[in-house]
Formats: sequence, C-alpha cells, structure tokens
Amino acid sequence: MGLPHVTAVVRPSTLDEALALIRNGGGAARWLAGGIDVVRRPPAAETTLIDLSALPLGDISVSRDGDAVSIGAMASLTEIQESPLIRELYAGEIVSMLGAVASPLLRNLATLGGSIGSAHPWSDIHCLLLAIGAHVEIYDGATRTADLGEVLPVHSGENQQLVTRILLPLPKEHTAAAFEKFARSKFDVAMLNCACWISLSSGKVAKARIVAGGTPARASRVPTAEKQILGTTLDEATISAAAETAVRDTELREDVRASAEYRATLLATGVRRCLVRARASLALGDTSDLEKGRP
Repeated sequence: MGLPHVTAVVRPSTLDEALALIRNGGGAARWLAGGIDVVRRPPAAETTLIDLSALPLGDISVSRDGDAVSIGAMASLTEIQESPLIRELYAGEIVSMLGAVASPLLRNLATLGGSIGSAHPWSDIHCLLLAIGAHVEIYDGATRTADLGEVLPVHSGENQQLVTRILLPLPKEHTAAAFEKFARSKFDVAMLNCACWISLSSGKVAKARIVAGGTPARASRVPTAEKQILGTTLDEATISAAAETAVRDTELREDVRASAEYRATLLATGVRRCLVRARASLALGDTSDLEKGRP
C-alpha cells in the first residue's frame, strides 16, 4: 500500500529531537512506531512521519525501584510475549492476552507504546493493563508518570507528547488477575473483552478492579461491581451478582461486531470467568459450577 501524502520520514535520535519535530510539524507530523495504524489508516493531513525506531525505548527490565516491570514503548508485542520477566507475571495472563492480539506477523511489528497511544476501543491490552494498575511514562519536555486510566486516550501526536514506557506492577502476595476475550476468530478484534484484578487480606477481597472493554467503548472500570466483591471470599453468589452488576452498570451498544444484547451475555460470562480464575489462582475454594458457564 502506498502513502502518497507522505513526503518525508525523519528518524530522531533523542526524545527532545522527536518532541521538537512533532511540535514544529504544525499538525502535519505523525509518530511512526510499528506502522500498523499508519498502514491501516493512511495519513491524509499528515505529510511527515517521525520514525521512533532509533530511540532507546525497546528494553524490558525491572524498574529502578524494583516494584514494576518497565517496558520501553518501542518493544514489540512479540518481544514482550517472549520475555521471561513477563512470562512469570500473574500466572501467565499477560502472555496469554498478548497471544490473542491480532496475528503473529502483526505482533512482530506492533509496539506497546503504539498500542497505548492508538487507544482503540477494542484493545485487549488496555483492558488487562488497566485491571492490573499499569502506569505510563510520558515525555513532554519532562518525564511524568500517570495511571493508565488517567491518560486514555493518549493521542500522542495531537497532544505533542510521547509515550516512552509502560510500568507493570509486580504482583504481590495474595493478588491475582485474569483476562477474557470474545471474538469471531482467533485473529479478529474483540466483540467484547474484560479483566479483573483482586487482592486479598485475611482471606477476603480487600481491593478489586473489574474492567470491561469493546462495549464498544474504550475499556473502563466498573466500580459498582468492584465494591460488591470487597470483603467477600468470592463465593458463587457473590461472583454471579458482580457479573450482573457489571452488565447493569456498563453502557453496552450495538455496532457491526455485536448487538447490545449479545454483549450483555458476553460481559456477564466474561466477568464470571475472570473472577472464577482469579479465585482459583488464590485457592479460595471450589468454583467448578461457575466454570461451566458459557455465553
């Protein structure tokens, strides 16, 4: 596919150079990471692509303070999926989620920073990372860190800022996370996805996040469902009630992928499955009856 409107591709070697290029572009410049969105939606107004591949943003390591995994924004989804550091997080839920994103060839190109910056409403990545409490480092002349939920959507070019890395908190004892996706095929985008994260204290849920995405709006938390499971041991009745609350308090709409009614069924089933898997990871008890649920 050609890009007839693009007249220049520049490759900055520093963050300040990249920032200057986007700010001096007068709206005609656009970030280029893995290039998936550039090909999917060829630029019409933008004539300059700012190629970020020369920036030192591809590392995956434990953060300086030792409480998170730091992922450079230019790391590809495949590199993240194959990282030993990521493989151990949350019983493999992050690796499993990444394996459900698009196809292997696209994952070889797509970057985590590009996935965050594009802010697609069906994003599997946003859904799970929002649940586990990921943070985003942003450079706009100085480096600042914000909760992922506070910066979605991050349209970096429009805001003249650059996502530089993503911080995934290392799971502490008695925490668990789970992710569920519903799609027509293995490589298709989600008709709906959801995720949960729970933290226990004295055998009961002390903190919780429940997230619904592809509704078809961008992933967001469902605080009423989260509050409903606090102080419980996630028994069958509590899990079922939380799933019903998530459906009731999430705006579900129809689009070309699914009807609102079908999304309601998917969301109830997805939340139930996520909470069941999280409960099983924490050995809170038998949930075999709930595991039989299907949309």
